[in-house]
Amino acid sequence: MGKSIFVSTIILLCTAIFEAAIVSNLTILPAAPDFLMLCVLFFSLHNGKLAGEITGFISGLFLDFLSSAPFGLNCLLRTTLGYTTGLFAKSLNTEGVIVPAIQGFIASIYKCLFLLLLSFLYPSKITVYSIFEIETLIEILLNTIFAPIVFSFLKFFRNSVIISPETRL
Repeated sequence: MGKSIFVSTIILLCTAIFEAAIVSNLTILPAAPDFLMLCVLFFSLHNGKLAGEITGFISGLFLDFLSSAPFGLNCLLRTTLGYTTGLFAKSLNTEGVIVPAIQGFIASIYKCLFLLLLSFLYPSKITVYSIFEIETLIEILLNTIFAPIVFSFLKFFRNSVIISPETRL
């Protein structure tokens, strides 16, 4: 399991840098896909709750250091996302296009609703996603479109990032 988490961490670090340095500076669309969230989905769907929590926390930590969000917000969001997605580990077939796309859509809605819930607790600290704003709808659409692509790319690292059933916790 240690090797899988280490390789997953390297992939998440590269993705976080790519997202912060390149994707966030593209001005073609008003929103950008959340590649880190899609990576966490892949790792938690293939490795379970514990690996989902760990990779979610690590990706949130990277994002907290690279963004201006309140420290710990992304860690909390992505840890809970990794755990809840890990509940469905090995029960969904992620080989096609439809299931990853649906997972990207559901995770985007989860992110919006989670941040909305937290904004009630901390109204002046958290930027809220409104489901009906064009930026939010574009991000949801981009996450839905890019989920199968990210899943297909991460399958190249299958032997390094997917934990065998005998060692999974």
